[in-house]
Amino acid sequence: MEFDPAILYEIERSGNKAEFRPSAMFSKVMVGSFAGGSAFSAFVALLLALRNRSGSLGFVAIFCGAAIFCAYLALRAWRTRATALCIESNGRVSYGDQELCGAGSVSGVHVRPVDHGEGKEFAVVLQTVQCEFVSIPSQYFPNTSSPEVALALAKALAEELRVAVHRGWLGRCVR
Repeated sequence: MEFDPAILYEIERSGNKAEFRPSAMFSKVMVGSFAGGSAFSAFVALLLALRNRSGSLGFVAIFCGAAIFCAYLALRAWRTRATALCIESNGRVSYGDQELCGAGSVSGVHVRPVDHGEGKEFAVVLQTVQCEFVSIPSQYFPNTSSPEVALALAKALAEELRVAVHRGWLGRCVR
């Protein structure tokens, strides 16, 4: 059974470009997870502060920091949920106002394993004709632990770019 990228991404084709955006469900889960983490961390910090013991002050600071960081991630997820990864008919790839690859410069889409020491993840990267590898700079297009999810996204991108999908990581340029 092949993974359907429509679960995580909405692909809108209009005129001379295709826009990849996170689905409404994916956005809500992402924002809700970070907001929930922030609320939980703030709650724990409040409980520790109310105990009023001198030894718990350091833990209060740690949980306050975690609450602030999670709130920042939730706000960032909320603000970037509508930012599209655009692929124009001439092959130009951009994310928001940032151009990732110039017109006609993408020669392939790679699904490569990324080993962080805690398990294997899979990243989708674009290969340019200059043999440079370009990552998509968004928390909505992250590395994934599922090769099927990464491959489905790679196939959808490759279809719009009219290039091949390469699986695995050879450490070199594939022509």
